[in-house]
Amino acid sequence: MKVFLSHSSKDAWATTGLIDLIRHINPDITVFCSSEAVIIPGDNYKETIFEQIKDSDVFLALISQNYWASKYSIIELGAAYAQHSYDQVYAVRIQPIVLPPLELKMAMADTPLVEIEVTDIIDSASMRLLMNLFIDETHNPADLNIKIAEYVESVHRHVLETTSIFRSSDIDVFLDERPEYKIRKRNVVHQEHSEEEMVLYYDLTGLEYVPSFLSLAILYQNDLNLREYLRFDRKALLRFSVLSDNAEVEEIDLEVKSSDRTKVKRFTFDVGPGETELSLPLSELDFSWCEQVAEICFVLHPEQLQLTSGSVSIRSLHVEMNKRESLEI
Repeated sequence: MKVFLSHSSKDAWATTGLIDLIRHINPDITVFCSSEAVIIPGDNYKETIFEQIKDSDVFLALISQNYWASKYSIIELGAAYAQHSYDQVYAVRIQPIVLPPLELKMAMADTPLVEIEVTDIIDSASMRLLMNLFIDETHNPADLNIKIAEYVESVHRHVLETTSIFRSSDIDVFLDERPEYKIRKRNVVHQEHSEEEMVLYYDLTGLEYVPSFLSLAILYQNDLNLREYLRFDRKALLRFSVLSDNAEVEEIDLEVKSSDRTKVKRFTFDVGPGETELSLPLSELDFSWCEQVAEICFVLHPEQLQLTSGSVSIRSLHVEMNKRESLEI
């Protein structure tokens, strides 16, 4: 059997373990990986790829956001689809494997392969079904489920460590629901943000009613699962720093809200002059709903502000995992 493994060069970290897993089942399987192949200068890349796909029994595509951004990956998938569609006798089997943070339902959306079954790379049962393609009467190792679980765990942890906590989110600012604030909101409070920093600007000068709070919020389009970090490290921390150049902030609240907005965990942190590094153990969240987080909010209360106008920065917000020690939850 021959397998063609198609992937973006940025996802090469996930391919070595996958190839090892296939060869653990059957050492006689040949795996062609375009990123590792030696294509002689002067050879036609497309023709070389087409020939390799034509000679393959299974075409594995490691589908990710990087995959769809790679023109070479798209060429390979297109070639596999053409061979699959028009060579009815020796049609290659196309099997997409979805790499988070890309969602399963979006993996093959708006393609001719939208109806094809996809494999979830961080689900052991799904990966077991995939590995069944390579099992026969003489190749069915007794420790296969253990090997699959180890690979799935390593991929899942890597995804968590490298995926931004801002993924699939919007940033906005909020304050009291008074009519005058709605009219003047932009003048009272606004924000700027990047992957590394969120900045809340405020100006309370001349307000007849001072807002009871100012909030800088991360709003998740799909629920954020903070619980899954604890599977890999029971001491995982939500880390960030607060920058207050003029020492105008004494305290800041961190609020974590559930998807139905009815459950909130609130934590208060003291803030010093300059940049203050802070952290929250994820184990202090409510396990019953921390896998369905809709908002993470940083809240200021005007009575804690030393200046009527200024800015506060939230920097380097991320989850830190260290020990490979899971928490049974």
